[in-house]
Amino acid sequence: MKEYDAIIIGFGKGGKTLAAELGTRGWSIAVIERSSEMYGGTCINIGCIPTKKLVHMAEVT
Repeated sequence: MKEYDAIIIGFGKGGKTLAAELGTRGWSIAVIERSSEMYGGTCINIGCIPTKKLVHMAEVT
């Protein structure tokens, strides 16, 4: 069985950032993502805070 220094569950913004940082430090990384359609995490049009802020501002203005 292959061994890793870190296993990251989820390839959203946090997972990508952490994997990249640990990779630059020479760590062996495995990333587990359950959704083949949401690869990269929840898209900006569905669930992130900036989108919710933009929608709110559009309604207020």
